[in-house]
Amino acid sequence: MRRSTLIIVRWCWRWGESLDFVVSVEEVPDEFYAVKVFPNPVISGEEINIDFGFTAVITVDLIDLRGKIVMSRSNKLQRELKMDSSPLASGVYLIKFTLSSGRSAHQLLIIN
Repeated sequence: MRRSTLIIVRWCWRWGESLDFVVSVEEVPDEFYAVKVFPNPVISGEEINIDFGFTAVITVDLIDLRGKIVMSRSNKLQRELKMDSSPLASGVYLIKFTLSSGRSAHQLLIIN
């Protein structure tokens, strides 16, 4: 079964005033609802642990808020993946998971 997920972007043009708009509606495979990312927030230097809850080849991209992929890994049919946060600056990142049946994303906060 697939569930539809609404992708919403919040754009702030002045302090306290924002506008939300829909950029896409995507169907997310049920497998992605089992994915756990921890700890969150991450203290710089700690490992980012990702538990998929299933085995499959999944590409994991860590994306900064400018849209640049700052790190990319593949889990190679393992249930878990660990990523080192030490080369990353403090900030908010998106973790994008790509599987042959679809994709999903989680928000991650890194603190120095």
